[in-house]
Amino acid sequence: MSQLERLHPLAQSHIKLLLSGLLLTAFTTTSMAEQDSVTQAKNYVSSLKDSCSYQNGYSCTDVKENTFMTREGMAQLMPASYLEASAIALADFKTIEDLSAEQKKMKHYKVGLTEDADHYIVYFNALMLPQLDANGKPAGIMRVTFGRSTKYWISKKDLSIQKRLFMK
Repeated sequence: MSQLERLHPLAQSHIKLLLSGLLLTAFTTTSMAEQDSVTQAKNYVSSLKDSCSYQNGYSCTDVKENTFMTREGMAQLMPASYLEASAIALADFKTIEDLSAEQKKMKHYKVGLTEDADHYIVYFNALMLPQLDANGKPAGIMRVTFGRSTKYWISKKDLSIQKRLFMK
């Protein structure tokens, strides 16, 4: 029998209520601190220039022109039909009402293009926010995104959107 079980039932309920209140307070304080860090990270990434190819954590990638003349370069080519499907998905993505204009900027995403037998599949993968240090400089990656990952299935027959799925 635990010490809590030895107490009067009324005392047990008071202790449980007190403990749950302490846990809720600790969770709320942590959540508020997390919200502050997310807000700071969102403000930071909103201020970044648009002329960079970002990775998770919003660090610029080292870019180098691909000549597409090597075996590795040729492997990065995609079917031109993916471009048409991605344009349709992008046009729809820009109309999502509950995303801000900043969240719709493509600097906040990596894009995946593939297909199945009947569809072109376009995936806007939202980048993870940077964890900022005390000086406001990136020092890691949060498991929180600024945008919203969204996946589209575009019909190969008529290039209509068959399905749109919002991811977490």
